[in-house]
Amino acid sequence: MIAKRTGFVSLGLMIGLGVCLFALAVLMPMPLAAQGIATNTPPPAPPTANAPMFATNTPPSEPAFISPNTPVPTAVIPQPPSAPLDNYALRLWLEGDVVDLALEQIDALDSSDMDTQRAVQLTLYELGRRFPGAPNSAADLDRLIEAVLAAPIGSVDMRPLVHPYIEAALNQNGTASDFSVGNFNVSVTGANLDGRAGQDAVLQITALANEGAVVQYDEIVLATQNESGQYQILPIGYELPAVPFGSTRLVRLQRVADVNRDGLDEAIIEVQDDGPGIHMYIVAARNNQATDLVMPGEEIRVGEFVDWPVTNPEIANPELSVIEVATVSESPDWPCLAQIPVTWTYTNNFYRPSTALNAQMANQDSLGCHLMAEEPILANEPNVAIDVINSALEQYGFDVAGGQRALMVLAMAYTINGQLDDAMAIAQSVAPVGGGDSWIAQQSQALLNSIAVPSNTALDICEALVAAGEAPACDTDAVLAFYFTRVTLSTEQDLAVQLNAVNLPVVEVVPITELGRANRLAVQFDIIGTSWWAFAPDARSLTYSAEISEPPAGFEVVQPRSTILEVPDSVYEALLVDNDPANALNILDTLVANNPNASLTPEALFIRALCYDLLGSRADARVAYYDIWSRYPMTLWGQLAGKHLELR
Repeated sequence: MIAKRTGFVSLGLMIGLGVCLFALAVLMPMPLAAQGIATNTPPPAPPTANAPMFATNTPPSEPAFISPNTPVPTAVIPQPPSAPLDNYALRLWLEGDVVDLALEQIDALDSSDMDTQRAVQLTLYELGRRFPGAPNSAADLDRLIEAVLAAPIGSVDMRPLVHPYIEAALNQNGTASDFSVGNFNVSVTGANLDGRAGQDAVLQITALANEGAVVQYDEIVLATQNESGQYQILPIGYELPAVPFGSTRLVRLQRVADVNRDGLDEAIIEVQDDGPGIHMYIVAARNNQATDLVMPGEEIRVGEFVDWPVTNPEIANPELSVIEVATVSESPDWPCLAQIPVTWTYTNNFYRPSTALNAQMANQDSLGCHLMAEEPILANEPNVAIDVINSALEQYGFDVAGGQRALMVLAMAYTINGQLDDAMAIAQSVAPVGGGDSWIAQQSQALLNSIAVPSNTALDICEALVAAGEAPACDTDAVLAFYFTRVTLSTEQDLAVQLNAVNLPVVEVVPITELGRANRLAVQFDIIGTSWWAFAPDARSLTYSAEISEPPAGFEVVQPRSTILEVPDSVYEALLVDNDPANALNILDTLVANNPNASLTPEALFIRALCYDLLGSRADARVAYYDIWSRYPMTLWGQLAGKHLELR
């Protein structure tokens, strides 16, 4: 429940009667007229609602981590082991058994449960590790392909199944031309990838659903042809999942050409993901695998292409010139990218970056960067904040990145200025039809709901936006900063008493003594989202001035050490990308050694048992599987561990 600071309201808030007199930001302890501020000045016209301006396309959030106690999604009640450890042996797997296990896991997939998705990945990995080339039965491959295409979109990394499926069809097709097989359409671009006599190919593999409206699978791969005319889809030596999976949303083949003058063709792939700009891969066939030629540890993030004269035969080593972009980390709330010109040159087997001597990162000329530079916007005079946002929206438009945030901050500025009708008009305009759980829906509804409570102040409304979700359109510290320009706090009276009297609830008051600085009082408020504030006395005016402060000594926020060790991403990379269970096991063992008082999740325990199993440490694997099954029989991981054991 948001605390009500009714002491700030000097005039009744009578929305039902159309009277929207809000005493300067509904924060002021006296009427607006007494402050010398006109109350009948027509406000700037709020933006009109039109469809393109307020269209919302916020992507769905990533699935949250599922608790280790997540029940197994099956109608059968999970059971613990029915006998002691000595009665169980490791299961003797046949390929068909692992296929059946994979089908069982795929059938249990839940798009909101990451555990079920990880279980499918690990089972498919186990299938290929135990039985190289699996599924070796065409019927089993067809069953698995059918199952993953029917699964929730984006929940399965289908590459281990799709690659052999398409490879078989490519060889059956016999020539490097476009073809279809099952639900997949394959676009074939001829290439010289390995320098041998065969005609190689770059394939774009696509599967669509709902009459082409939904992408189920989209990937670009390299295929080489040997002397006997057989194609092989090269294993991928870098992490670029097929679309849609993980953060990748779109892949596009820019060109197939010899871009580095090595006599072989490269595939230039453009990817849209959660990062800034376009992530560009320069992929070539090296050592019988597809390899990104960009220097390890570097990424080409293209905001704009400048030049790449690959078609000019007179240039021995064409350099790629781009405007690279990077996210400005100082303000995650406003979408702002910085950019810098970068030249990529192919030397010593990799494309390596270089910048001009005096080149520096500079923020782009965009709405997000412009308003980020104006922060804290709401700490300004309300009319100034309104003018700043309106001017920016007029300059950059409403349907650009950050437009919805700008409108909601504008609505909050109107609220602080007492212009509630304008604030509500904006919030109602941006609210998506039917509501929903998007950021804009949460923020607009929170503002409308809180304005509807007559006793709420602007700070209450700001708190409601902060409580409604991450990256709120209001900053309670900024509203407090504005308020402290209006209230006078005397050094001759108790500070906490004065703050409580104007309905700013105080939690702590801590004296601060620092060498070289005047003594101050640090105050923590019972207001959502606020920092500590330091109040410094002025001997001449006998008043306090306020500024945001670091927590005083002894009041720092200490993050408790986790007692549960989650699976690091590096473990899945070691398994699914590098095919290195020994390294995955080493990562987990190191994690345990560095955190002796913490325990692994059931997921991590299962991966450790699986690594033992695949590495031939049968005794350790048997004990580990049994331990997980015994301790966590109600979890997916406990039951999956149990399937790796059988009664003697």
